[in-house]
Amino acid sequence: MEGTLFSYSQIDTKSVAFETQNGESILLFYNPDCRPSMGETAMYYSQPKMCVNMVYDLNNSKGPNTVGKDIGFLSVLYPSDSVVVAPVPLKIPVETTHYDFANTCKEHDSESRVPNVQETISLFYNQKLLNAKFESLWSSSIYSEDLTKAWLVHMGLGYVNVWPRTSAVQAICVKR
Repeated sequence: MEGTLFSYSQIDTKSVAFETQNGESILLFYNPDCRPSMGETAMYYSQPKMCVNMVYDLNNSKGPNTVGKDIGFLSVLYPSDSVVVAPVPLKIPVETTHYDFANTCKEHDSESRVPNVQETISLFYNQKLLNAKFESLWSSSIYSEDLTKAWLVHMGLGYVNVWPRTSAVQAICVKR
């Protein structure tokens, strides 16, 4: 992508927060101008694809207040033919690796896997909850136009791009 300039603009999302009768806290972010999937074959920004992002805390201020235990998130992408994902990241060390790491997550935990591209986008939306610093993350989604490439998400700017599968990029595991 030599010579290409990237810019980032924050989507004008609407938000609402509420507490349910049984003490669950829910925060919803809504993008009224959510954009559909256009079968992208090149780099695109993930932010316009988010329709709703929900962050919830099942027991309000009571502990442990840990993502994957009582705190979680759910993302809805695309206004039609919507995709709903709720990845649960695991506390497995993040590795920088080439794409062919399919068994890496299973080696650490048989109930884990590498997230698909939509789940990786959800991790981008919610990365501050994860308290982690990633430059880019592999997804498990292979690029259909060229099987030597796979989709990754740049965690600083939110763009989704195809990358050679032989490149060293970070990977994270999520619960099955």
